[in-house]
Amino acid sequence: MKDVTDHEPGIQASVNLGWEYDKLSSNLFVKYRDSYCTEFANDYYFTDCEAAESAGYETKVSSMTTFNLSAKYRVNEQVVVGMGITNLFDKTPPADPLDDFSPYYAETYDNPVGRAYYLEASYKF
Repeated sequence: MKDVTDHEPGIQASVNLGWEYDKLSSNLFVKYRDSYCTEFANDYYFTDCEAAESAGYETKVSSMTTFNLSAKYRVNEQVVVGMGITNLFDKTPPADPLDDFSPYYAETYDNPVGRAYYLEASYKF
């Protein structure tokens, strides 16, 4: 019988630290995902991760922590401009040892896009 919970991270957490002063605000967002057994261990004729490991397969997907940073400036009551960086430290998702399809990482939990910058603006009518 397939164990559908065996491949879920034990801990997933996120923290948002915000700061605001006058017309300026910023946020630091931290996201953590614990290591876990690859879901592919259950797709290679094994009942669970222990069975795959006993057969000599590596099953652990390493943990991952990412940081995002953003800042906004309120020009006036109607206009706000901002900018940000996702994946601040350009962290590459850990490889999934049993994933034999590109891009070879845990698509369920991780994003392959490295560091990205963005600009935003809003206007209230």
